[in-house]
Amino acid sequence: MLEDGLKRAGALPNWAGLVKQDAAQWLDIHNLPVADVIYMDPMFGGERSALPKWEMQALHGLAGSDSDAATLLTAVRQKARQRVVVKRHPRGPLLAPPDLQVRGKRARFDIYLRSDESVEVPLRK
Repeated sequence: MLEDGLKRAGALPNWAGLVKQDAAQWLDIHNLPVADVIYMDPMFGGERSALPKWEMQALHGLAGSDSDAATLLTAVRQKARQRVVVKRHPRGPLLAPPDLQVRGKRARFDIYLRSDESVEVPLRK
């Protein structure tokens, strides 16, 4: 479905594309950091009172479970120049202790900073 959508879009920039490979394996091949910020959005697991929309059910069927999310986070943290942001269920388990968290009603964002870099957060006026 993703490949078909990319073909139909046609007007995507040259850098856009679909890589059909395990993310941890792909990151292992690339020796240098691949991005300033890496965003992970694992599928929410656990019990629900209602099923998600059919599109999300179909995506979950294609992507499968995210039982390797913690392993992927370890690999991704080596490849991000500044930070990794992981979207989680507000009451979902941590993949690892985060450096920062942003909490909302429907999601929580766990932020993992590079341990070898200090990051200054500018103040807004």
